[in-house]
Amino acid sequence: MFENTTPFRQATPWLLGLFMLIGMDYWLLPRVNCSIEPTGLACFALYMGGLLALTLLVLAAGELPNSLSRPSSRTFCKAMVFAKRFGYFQLAVIYVASAFKAIVVLSYVNIRAGAPAIDADLAHWDRLIHFDWLGYYRLLNSLPMLRAVLRATYASAPGQMSLLMFFLAITGHTQRMREMLALLLISSFISVVTVRFMPAQGTYYFYEVANQSARELTSQFLPLRTRPTYIIDFTNLQGLVSIPSFHTCMAIIFCYALRGWKWLFPVSLALNGAMLLSTPYYGGHYLVDMLAGAVLCAVLIWLSRLWFSTAPELRALRFAV
Repeated sequence: MFENTTPFRQATPWLLGLFMLIGMDYWLLPRVNCSIEPTGLACFALYMGGLLALTLLVLAAGELPNSLSRPSSRTFCKAMVFAKRFGYFQLAVIYVASAFKAIVVLSYVNIRAGAPAIDADLAHWDRLIHFDWLGYYRLLNSLPMLRAVLRATYASAPGQMSLLMFFLAITGHTQRMREMLALLLISSFISVVTVRFMPAQGTYYFYEVANQSARELTSQFLPLRTRPTYIIDFTNLQGLVSIPSFHTCMAIIFCYALRGWKWLFPVSLALNGAMLLSTPYYGGHYLVDMLAGAVLCAVLIWLSRLWFSTAPELRALRFAV
């Protein structure tokens, strides 16, 4: 997540962003009669604190070759480089877990205080582009093997993110890892801001489809909007943003992060293409949710390329596996 030479300077904007998210949650929660269940929050904080302490030990071990008075063996130096890069991966995991928790809490605040649900409008926009969600639902129900594959790809998003962070950190491509994480975090933040003005409960509720497992994915939506007070279970947060679809953003960003790798990019393209196909069914998304996510992602990637175009590390990324 950070450059090897100046980790604390590189960490500053990321930490400021995280503190701003936490501050927004702290300030807004009581204003919408919301609170966080303290036990889950405390357990998460203790777990992250312990992981951070372990990470600092790993990073300190990675600095051992620089502190020794005489040259170390080549194998020892390689092991310490691996330790340092693994430490960067752990830092990324800690940061992403904390930031996404804060962003999801902010989505709860915005849904609770937001405008009326716009499911009818989203369904109407789907019809305008000739997408029949119910027809798509029935089609996948008639293809159980394909449905099982798509279910696995839809659930692969957290695993893909972890593997990508690990791969980019261990191979020394920290610049690209930072770019990927910035795209993911900014797109998720824009999504939770959008939900304040365009909340939606999802296709399974709008079309009254009796699929209990799918309905449970957004089961907190109505209680969040109707109860006089609401206590957020920090151990059971749900993704309640409909438009723009964050799964769509993740699929595109994961592929973008592996551009330039001869074999990994096509694999990512196939996997995330399947994840996109699974999103209307398993995510309960309208097609316009996904189109909005794709447009948002395209704009952010364009801005990212402008921002990072002066970085020599990116210009030098011409590699293949």
